[in-house]
Amino acid sequence: MTKSVKWSLTAAIVVFIAALAFYPDIKRKFQGSKDEIPMSPPKGGGRNQVLNVNAEVVKFQTLTDKIMSTGSVIPDEEVNLSFESSGKITSIYFKEGSHVSKGALLAKINDQPLQAQLKKLVAQIPLAKDRVFRQRTLLERDAVSQEAFEQVQTEYDKLMADIDLVKANIA
Repeated sequence: MTKSVKWSLTAAIVVFIAALAFYPDIKRKFQGSKDEIPMSPPKGGGRNQVLNVNAEVVKFQTLTDKIMSTGSVIPDEEVNLSFESSGKITSIYFKEGSHVSKGALLAKINDQPLQAQLKKLVAQIPLAKDRVFRQRTLLERDAVSQEAFEQVQTEYDKLMADIDLVKANIA
């Protein structure tokens, strides 16, 4: 941009600001000449003058304190339930809004798969006991290694631990 363009642009801005500052005074001068026309009072002392009034007729109607609104209600107190195991809830042992004591059974989860798994594990106990007995007698006669006996004993202990775990899940 050249120096002369900058000066002319600055001058135009200054003139515009000055025009905005003096606009109300100039406007009043031009309107003042129109307002100086003398007006004669209406004939008859103003009795024929029209008076515009806005009014509304009051009618009897009932007033309700209902407020219709869309939203969600949040309770004062709220508790999140969390279960130790997942599954389908089959029974609920409380009523909404009622007080419950600590440790009370609130809901029952479908435990039929766990019951079936427990039966399967319990059915394996006699076989595991027989294996331990056989391996112990063979170990006493030095017909089997100590490692083979410990492996069978570990399998039996693992079976008993699995049974305890399934019982704990059922409880």
